[in-house]
Amino acid sequence: MYLTIEPLLAFDQIGGNTVDSYQVEMSVEGSGVWTVIQGGDNNYSLNLELLTSDHTLGEAMLYRARAHNIQGWGQYSDTLSVVVSSMPEQPIPPAITIEDLNVKITWTAPNNNFNQISSYKIMINHYGTEDYSEQKLHCDGADIMITQL
Repeated sequence: MYLTIEPLLAFDQIGGNTVDSYQVEMSVEGSGVWTVIQGGDNNYSLNLELLTSDHTLGEAMLYRARAHNIQGWGQYSDTLSVVVSSMPEQPIPPAITIEDLNVKITWTAPNNNFNQISSYKIMINHYGTEDYSEQKLHCDGADIMITQL
């Protein structure tokens, strides 16, 4: 998971002194335990981007940051809550039926891996070739059924 910190630049944000470190902490939501993942006393860092790993799908993570200058550590930011998710799993092959003069394609939604599926893409094979084209005319990408091919 990539995190980006917005630097404090305005005079009133930094108390008139230059920021010399950013500290970032994370916590599993509900645990009440915060772990420093960047910066901290005797480990200053001005990195504005951070990569975290080894999370569990579906786990809600909390992140917060604070800045340091010669006056000491500032207050923590508001927390950012993120549910760890991944791309959906591969769906099983669709079912195809003929209804009147229409082809009906239906499928079962795959496991979404803790993130809502926002659209589907239907690719139609050109008979006798290895070429495919996307079916957009009768499928808006949101339904699990298309007709009238």
